[in-house]
Amino acid sequence: MRRKGKQTDLASALMSLERRFNRASRGRYLQVRVARAWEATAGPTVSEHTTGVFLRSGELNVQVDSSVWAAELAALAGPYIDALNTYLGEETVRTIRFTVSRRVAQSRREETARQEIAEFYRSDPSKAFPLTPIERAQVEASASVIDDEELREAAIKATIASMEWRKGQNRPRSSQRS
Repeated sequence: MRRKGKQTDLASALMSLERRFNRASRGRYLQVRVARAWEATAGPTVSEHTTGVFLRSGELNVQVDSSVWAAELAALAGPYIDALNTYLGEETVRTIRFTVSRRVAQSRREETARQEIAEFYRSDPSKAFPLTPIERAQVEASASVIDDEELREAAIKATIASMEWRKGQNRPRSSQRS
């Protein structure tokens, strides 16, 4: 089957395809560059309160978690525009719009909750102090009434671990460093 119409060489076809690809992907690539530029210029504290950075026709839209942050960042828009364009190496951002987003606030609350849970369950830095032979003997004597040998050993082990940890808690901080 023969193709009707104009014939082109492979080099021309590939160049045409590359031009179309560059036009289509430039927008997505620019969005990624602008998002990275925002993270770098805004810094970690401001970035924690923002998300959804999107550039459209020279206007950078940034979602923030509260109206207080939106107002404060809007007052600093000029320096941010200069810093972003310097980072990007071209005059890409002309204006910045900060909008309040419930999604950012919800994300912030979830992250705070995760951090609180991680802090609550982190390992305790207190050092355990071994029981004296007399204390061990007392634990073993109190567990001797348990008939099941496996259960008795588990109870002894758990009691000793608990008592050693408590001894570490009750020690003055200076003696825990050694």
